[in-house]
Amino acid sequence: MDIEILKMGFRQSGILNGLSVATDGEQAQQQLAELVLDHSKSRPDLIILDIDIPKKNGKEVLRWIKSNDDLNLIPVLMLTSSLLLDDVEESYALGAAGYFQKPSNRMEIARVCEAIEKYWVETAVLPGHAVSD
Repeated sequence: MDIEILKMGFRQSGILNGLSVATDGEQAQQQLAELVLDHSKSRPDLIILDIDIPKKNGKEVLRWIKSNDDLNLIPVLMLTSSLLLDDVEESYALGAAGYFQKPSNRMEIARVCEAIEKYWVETAVLPGHAVSD
């Protein structure tokens, strides 16, 4: 259900292009590992992880991403219901680029998706999009 709600929010903000979804941490890690092995496929510009995903939690996947030389420059945003200080601090210590509380209603979903779009899609220069010397 969370995935469908977020898809709706991203659809409303216009950034549904190329959205890949994994339903658990193992699947997310497998999808990313396949990208590393197949250099013809492009890397994601941004990864959004929920801390409480099944099988491997979001912090485990984040740790794996940041330890992988082919993926570690991709910004990872943690999107979760937890506002526990330990979760926030550990996520940033592991290399998260941002930490967002999971929206609880449509207005908040739209606001968070719009904030992600404004900064990460429209404003930030992401790895793979910068011009080399």
